[in-house]
Amino acid sequence: MAQLTTFSAESDQKNISFKNMLQSWKVNIKKYFFSYEDGFFKIFILRNSPALMIENVIDMPMSSHDKSTQIVICKNPFLDAKIFYLKIIEELYVINSTCFYKKNVLDQFIYDELQSVEYFSLALKFSEKKNQLKDSLYNGTIYNSNSWLLFKPGTIKNVCHFKDTQEMYYTIFFTKKWLIDFLASANELTNQFMNLFIASDLDFVMWPRNEQTNNVNYNLFNQTLHIRTPVKDLDTSAYLELCKQMFEDFASNLPKTSIHADQFRMSNDQRIKVLKAENYLSQFYNKDFPGIEVLAEKVGLSTTGLKTGFNQIYGISVYKYFQKNKMKIAFEILKSQNETKIKDLALQMGYESNTKFSIAFKEVNGVLPSEVKENL
Repeated sequence: MAQLTTFSAESDQKNISFKNMLQSWKVNIKKYFFSYEDGFFKIFILRNSPALMIENVIDMPMSSHDKSTQIVICKNPFLDAKIFYLKIIEELYVINSTCFYKKNVLDQFIYDELQSVEYFSLALKFSEKKNQLKDSLYNGTIYNSNSWLLFKPGTIKNVCHFKDTQEMYYTIFFTKKWLIDFLASANELTNQFMNLFIASDLDFVMWPRNEQTNNVNYNLFNQTLHIRTPVKDLDTSAYLELCKQMFEDFASNLPKTSIHADQFRMSNDQRIKVLKAENYLSQFYNKDFPGIEVLAEKVGLSTTGLKTGFNQIYGISVYKYFQKNKMKIAFEILKSQNETKIKDLALQMGYESNTKFSIAFKEVNGVLPSEVKENL
């Protein structure tokens, strides 16, 4: 069973250092907190360690903290969030979160140069966005995307979140010492990639999650956000095992061909701009594809930079991603709006031919539109 523990430091000296750092942060950054820039409300977060990060979040305005369950609730004009944290051992932490964003928000991570930065992070992100397209069959429909994010210590600068998006993160923070011990018993693919990543000049990897390769049950992580179990009653060995399985799930999503660093190379600026392009693209799901040039110009990337970055993050081309989401939304409309006629939906999707629409629909959803209607 887990021992009840907050993220306070073990020793008095370290605890004083934590408090001093937090106090310094409040004095120096308070006036900038929730500042607005380039379409995003910025939230500044200290990220030297998961311990400090959580202490930082607890200390934010409009946050509440339950020490027994180690859950933090944040409710403010920009987001509604619930965060669970657990220290398994000093070298390994789990932080799970679910958050609905009411505005565009940018998490701006900062690091105290006088403190060490030792923790890598691996996150599995589930993102779900509701379309707000009024006077349209699309209004209220949902599309989603899932991805992996792996960062070296001290390299993550910011993470952007978009209005009307629900996000859930399963994140593990680990030191190099824990990773080396884990890799001694990990499978070959996990070893190959992690050793390449550590030896490379890459700061991070963002990679799409393939649902078809998933063979890991994440219910344990999910339950921590919904079942308020006192931490003292948790079995940390089960969390440790799931952390290891999460690594192998991540590795199973990597290319099956030879792996090299250039497959994952991307600047932080390019990553943010690709994510902005994907969000902008959602405005066109009831219209024709806007074109690569329009998207690239909108976010300030070259067409090549957008194509390369988009394929790296989402696993397919921009146009195929656009078509895939349109057909997923079409499936949802047919299931939830019984009165919708297939020919009307096809026209709103930009298809004058029902046959061409049905072919595109089946390619993504595995069934014809008529079969969806028949099974209602």
